[in-house]
Amino acid sequence: MRERGMKWTVGILITASMVAASLAATPAAGASSAVTSIRTAMTLVPVIRVLGPTAGRSERVNILLASGETISIPAADESLVNRRMAEGAKGSTSPDATISGSCGSSNVYIYDKSNGHPIRMTTGFTVKHEAVSYSWEVIELGLSSGYDYTYTAGGGLDFDSSWSGGHTSTENPAHGTYYAHVVADDSYALLDTGDICTSGGPSAQKSL
Repeated sequence: MRERGMKWTVGILITASMVAASLAATPAAGASSAVTSIRTAMTLVPVIRVLGPTAGRSERVNILLASGETISIPAADESLVNRRMAEGAKGSTSPDATISGSCGSSNVYIYDKSNGHPIRMTTGFTVKHEAVSYSWEVIELGLSSGYDYTYTAGGGLDFDSSWSGGHTSTENPAHGTYYAHVVADDSYALLDTGDICTSGGPSAQKSL
């Protein structure tokens, strides 16, 4: 948990701007026509999450970027973006992941269910001051099965210094590699000091 949130370090490539304009004015006698090109760098913008179908356009989905902008991509490419986000986070994942920071720690764990099928997820946090409320979000993905679930929780806390929650799938998706991560921007505790303690965004990946 950190007092300042962290963004995802994976993203998709978009243009900051790339325009070309031609001078339309009639050139002076004896002068040749000129074309001016204006180019700026391509920028890798981190992806926060896939928001869902674009209103009125079922063939496209909206994606929230770290810049605060929302872009629309073909729905057929949603799985590619989800898979890339998961693969890009592998360097910071482990079978069970906990991230500690200046104001506390947060965690996420994934397991098989009691019937031997994926997926059961538990998550939570411990903070150094008492907390009065919280909001939490975890994205669960099956990298080969197509499983995709977003867990959300939130509400008041009775001056507790820790909270835990979780989700058990009602489906029995195929075995394979599963991934879960706490969405840092949407996961935090409001402390009794008035400070906001945000999750560092722990991730976990396992073969289930």
